[in-house]
Amino acid sequence: QWLRENHPTPTGAARERLLLEEAKEIRASTIQKPYPELQVPYYCLIDLDGDGQRELLTSRDGIYIRDIYTVRYDRAYALQFWSNMRLLADGTLEYIQQNDDAESVARFRVVDGQWVQTLRLVYGAQEGRYLQDADLDYYYDTELTGQTYEALAEDKAYASLSWQSIDDLP
Repeated sequence: QWLRENHPTPTGAARERLLLEEAKEIRASTIQKPYPELQVPYYCLIDLDGDGQRELLTSRDGIYIRDIYTVRYDRAYALQFWSNMRLLADGTLEYIQQNDDAESVARFRVVDGQWVQTLRLVYGAQEGRYLQDADLDYYYDTELTGQTYEALAEDKAYASLSWQSIDDLP
């Protein structure tokens, strides 16, 4: 209560100024890294949860989302960081993790500044099993056919994001 009263969450231009300052801090902290793959040169502002306020997305390559920031009270904070997510056209965020032995697909939406998971799938190559966490309780409880797995995993269209260079910020 005290925090809300004494540190109201800014909206509009004041909110976006906080987010853009955060983008510049992220860029400054990563530009000194010796490895180009760790640098974060891109940002995008987009309303992820439909509340009329935009969140900050950062990217290393202008394709995958690395960080997602929002504003609470009077500061920017990370909803998600160090990830390789893509934004789907319906506003869902998708994270796919792949290696030689497995693939997992997780989809999320941001609701009131919180993550809400909407889909969890996994394919285990060693067992040759396709599984879904149907009730989203972190237990893969439903076995799928390969065809059903593919239909769920491929049911998407990627959003087109307008990535901009953090270096171009004033």
